[in-house]
Amino acid sequence: MLTIALANHKGGTGKTATAHALGACLAADGLRVLLVDVDPQSSLTAASGFTDGLTLADVLGESGKAQLSDVVQDLGDGLCLSPI
Repeated sequence: MLTIALANHKGGTGKTATAHALGACLAADGLRVLLVDVDPQSSLTAASGFTDGLTLADVLGESGKAQLSDVVQDLGDGLCLSPI
């Protein structure tokens, strides 16, 4: 399993756009891709068109009311999202 993390402490550097585009390209090449949005602004979640349902916060939060498998959303063509 290959893991790619995009991080920068400064906002507005293109982390979300890069993650979204890279994930879509890798999925188009036949790889299974899980995008994990851990940004409190949830820009990757919004860019992926996800608006409702359980999120990563429900997995990691104090309530722990969900499992990761409960929150992963299939975006099609091998691309999935764990929204926040």
